[in-house]
Amino acid sequence: MLSVVGPYEIIRELAQGGMAEVYEARHPILGRRVALKVQRADASLAAAERMQQEAQILEVLGHGGTVHVFDAGSLDDGRSWIAMELVHGESLADRLARCGRLGIDSVVALFHDVLDVLSAAHGHTIVHRDIKPENLIIDDHGRWRVLDWGIAGIGGQRDRFLRGDMHPGTPHYMAPEQARGEPLDTRTDIYALGVVLFEALTGQTPFDGEDDMAVLIKHLTVPPPAVGDLRPDCPSGLAHLIDAMLEKAPADRPTTVALRAGLADLVAALRQYTAIAYDDDYDEYLGEEIEIDLDTLAPLDDDVILLEPEAMISRRGIAPVAPVVPAT
Repeated sequence: MLSVVGPYEIIRELAQGGMAEVYEARHPILGRRVALKVQRADASLAAAERMQQEAQILEVLGHGGTVHVFDAGSLDDGRSWIAMELVHGESLADRLARCGRLGIDSVVALFHDVLDVLSAAHGHTIVHRDIKPENLIIDDHGRWRVLDWGIAGIGGQRDRFLRGDMHPGTPHYMAPEQARGEPLDTRTDIYALGVVLFEALTGQTPFDGEDDMAVLIKHLTVPPPAVGDLRPDCPSGLAHLIDAMLEKAPADRPTTVALRAGLADLVAALRQYTAIAYDDDYDEYLGEEIEIDLDTLAPLDDDVILLEPEAMISRRGIAPVAPVVPAT
């Protein structure tokens, strides 16, 4: 096992993947603790280039909803490494395993934070290509972060790091065009985020099967269940957005701009009621119809966000939402 990488002293192993191992490490002079991603010795030759690209993507984005890159380099044997911000928190996968599903306001907060990151990435024609609960983590400040940009792509071109029979991504969250091995663009991330939100609301993914191929075939051919049928208290506006994100044809899915507008309208509607606690009246209000016209809405005001009821604190300068009694 490695003990030192560049100037960093390895403390412990955090995770292993097909391309890299991740360690907690410490800079001996600065005392900074980092997540140190090191290319595996048995990884493909393209892994070094891909890790270098990941570091470059994170540096270009510079977004608080990802992770900061502090350093990058190569070992004597040519393996690449990246020193990144060490984020403490809980992944969405772990939270769903613990809770089963999330409350409506928590899903809205998740939607807002991940969409904000994707909007920045898509502005640079960067496609994450592996949005899934394991790659989303809520940090100590209550903000959702998007991690693991290791298989991200730039533009809509085919990936030069992959063979023709290889498809980047995770089957349960793959868009139809991803399952077909076609060139991917920003709309692929929109589909995957739709699957994640569907799962966060209902406790299950839209499609399951005996094996990966069975799941992919359903993504290609079977309409997803209606969110409202599985989660009756879901506001119709939120269900409408998720349904649109899960359209089979990429051209039929909303853009990040349309989604940000739709989310702003949804938050404004929910703010008419209460954002503090769940009770019978709150459930009744959430079941009311909220219609959204994606073509006529104004852009999202980033200062508007519905906070989680269990953590009603100022977040990123956003004041907690006061309870409001709806007009009768």
